[in-house]
Amino acid sequence: MTADGQKPNPMRNVVEGVALPYGCDRSALPEPLGQRFVELACDQATVSFVRQALARPHGALRMAGYRLLRTLVSDYDAYGVLGMYPMHLLSEAQFRTLLEGSIGGRLLDVGAGSGRVTAQAAPLFDTVTVTETSRALTRSLRRRGYRLLECDLGLQPLPAGERFDVMLCLNVLDRCLRPRSLLRHLGAGLEPGGRLLVSVPLPLRPHVHIGRHTVDPDEPLPAAAPSWEAGAVSVADEVLAAEGLEVLRLSRAPYLSWGDTERRLHQLDAALFVCALRGAV
Repeated sequence: MTADGQKPNPMRNVVEGVALPYGCDRSALPEPLGQRFVELACDQATVSFVRQALARPHGALRMAGYRLLRTLVSDYDAYGVLGMYPMHLLSEAQFRTLLEGSIGGRLLDVGAGSGRVTAQAAPLFDTVTVTETSRALTRSLRRRGYRLLECDLGLQPLPAGERFDVMLCLNVLDRCLRPRSLLRHLGAGLEPGGRLLVSVPLPLRPHVHIGRHTVDPDEPLPAAAPSWEAGAVSVADEVLAAEGLEVLRLSRAPYLSWGDTERRLHQLDAALFVCALRGAV
């Protein structure tokens, strides 16, 4: 059964010919991870995003502007300046499903980008704080009215007194110089009973944008696994558990981005882990 009580139906997760992965082979997951898998389903917010992306890809003029900016700044700054490649991971309803029992209080979204994904989670919380290392993208976050912490949590802990009920770390670990340090710093900032939602695209292909260059992370992540299920187990055991985090819920969702003249929709296959500090459940 899916999270909304319906039987899984692969065809309802096909939009305009695009297959969107939400299910998995639970028999390939060890217990109790298999029992903790929550199957989401494609909803109207996701359908709308896919249809808009397919109908309105970035054109040749914007792509030319991006290529020019890319010679001067990082990919992320170029995206921020030009307002390119809006992204979608979870809808408000899907966030509510995954964070059941953890709604309200203070939210921290780490590496929030333009804030588009943050905006889907924000209505569930009393206050929203974000971090983002791209200066161009922080302007978008400020326009949305989010409180901004100007710190790189892969390199330093949260400022004294900053604690949160729920933290989001969505598609950041594989683009971070020190992903394991980041998880330790986040765990230290969770309120008692707090939850950390981590999303990681699989298979793992970690790399970090430093200005115009791409480098390997200082703290390595596991090698890419042969299947989504094996990759999820690897992240749960070798990354999250190693940093004192227990997986309470596991889900799968497509990580979507608008495309361009070459490819109208970009899609990655994300594993989502709702975690708590070990012993705090």
